[in-house]
Amino acid sequence: MKPRKTVYCYKKDERKAYTLLVVLIILLMFIPSKIGSSWNQFSPVNRQQLVSIIKQNHGNPKLVQAVITVESRWDTKAVSSRGAVGLMQVMPSSAKQYGFTREDLLCPAKNIEAGCLILKDYQRKSKTLMAALIKYSGGAKNYHRRVMDAMKDIKKDKENELQRETEGL
Repeated sequence: MKPRKTVYCYKKDERKAYTLLVVLIILLMFIPSKIGSSWNQFSPVNRQQLVSIIKQNHGNPKLVQAVITVESRWDTKAVSSRGAVGLMQVMPSSAKQYGFTREDLLCPAKNIEAGCLILKDYQRKSKTLMAALIKYSGGAKNYHRRVMDAMKDIKKDKENELQRETEGL
């Protein structure tokens, strides 16, 4: 008896392989990557959500909003030439002292949390707000004045917003 020849049906197997490949690609498009950190921490957040996070982490939200305006202009991906990261331009070496990693600083919520902790600590250790802001900025010229100006602008914006709301009633 002769051994039976195996006949391969390549066309049928190719179709299955391509179908499987397409299905895998489609699935991978809809499954978030979990490389490094949790996916949720990098999800986009709007300004209202950020302000809510600020209010939870600091007693003076307008001050923190002003610091963010001066530091990063609300750019969540900002990185300075010196290596400061995120909205509040937190230095990874400073954040490490408070238990945050550089990767944490890429998350807007954690960046705000770290920045607020550092700012509150500087405020507690300093005699004046000006001294605390100078420490926070690393000694940048006119930093205190720029933050105070940004706070005034935030207050004006809030007043204008309230005025528009009351006119609409």
